[in-house]
Amino acid sequence: MTTSKDKLTISVDPRIELLSIIQYFASHEGFDPICAKETEYVERISAFFSGFRNHPAIKFYEKMSASDFSYDAPPNLMMHLSITPKVELIYPLSNYIMERTGGENIVYELIDHLNDFIEETCFMAFYENNQAYYNSVVALITDDLGNNNHIAILEEYYGMEQNSYSVVIAPLFSGNYGSEVNSIDGSKNIFSFQDLSQLRESKRINGTLKYQMLGILWHEFSHSFINPLTKKHLIEVMKYQSLFKDIEKQMKEQAYSTWETCVNELIIRAVTCRFIILEFNDLLNNDTSKYQGDYFDNEERQGFIYIRALYHKLTRYESNRDKYRTIDEFYIELLSGFKEYLQSANQ
Repeated sequence: MTTSKDKLTISVDPRIELLSIIQYFASHEGFDPICAKETEYVERISAFFSGFRNHPAIKFYEKMSASDFSYDAPPNLMMHLSITPKVELIYPLSNYIMERTGGENIVYELIDHLNDFIEETCFMAFYENNQAYYNSVVALITDDLGNNNHIAILEEYYGMEQNSYSVVIAPLFSGNYGSEVNSIDGSKNIFSFQDLSQLRESKRINGTLKYQMLGILWHEFSHSFINPLTKKHLIEVMKYQSLFKDIEKQMKEQAYSTWETCVNELIIRAVTCRFIILEFNDLLNNDTSKYQGDYFDNEERQGFIYIRALYHKLTRYESNRDKYRTIDEFYIELLSGFKEYLQSANQ
């Protein structure tokens, strides 16, 4: 089932379910991308596919994941493919995907294995037989999102637009990711892969998703706005690379292995806090200072100790939108928050 509202689409996607099932049976060194809690859906997967746990597609995925094909890279690649019913590459591969997969030849070899897996396991029959479950999940999230236009909030704040926005619910995932696919005309289709366990655990307020859950959606979509700007202004970003030393260990433990990726996370986490405060002030009982303090404390425990400096810069952006029409126009000024942090620390 797929539902659409404004520019937002919500679905359980067969490409991600195919990936999840292969990841479920694969062995992992280090990070396990699957949250294999005992649910009826997991039991159905185990019963249907257990005879194929040594399939070449699973073994080939294990080989790839032992390299750099992990975290966001596998779902990102899957959105470049079709599955109707044969897996084919339909969008050009980005440099990022080429680096994370090991190159085009490896991608095509993986596609061959996926097609064999689909045919030999009757994967599409399994997917069709579980439509009632997928429909219930999509309906739950669609109803909870209510009538607010959550995409308009993003686009107005950043002063930029993307071609399409898709929430892909991934019942087996452990963690949330964002990715984008560039169409042939250059327009961006962006995706937020949502861990269903977190969606289920999210309490509801006044019939809408709790603000923390929407925070995940805004966070993942924001990568397609912020990451390219960090790349564009990388020379300026690297002027503050010395700040990475104090948080490097914690960042690498969370797969943020470079200062560039860390800056993306810092900016996006600061912006997400602004979104929540601006949009959910009434649900926070107008006590935004407490929420803000709790939010910062949680982020700083994870190592994002520069978030306050960036957050306070964002309030200047908001009050000067006549001067800064887009976040791109403000980006260099935003980075100056790092300079002010260093000056304060040296006093």
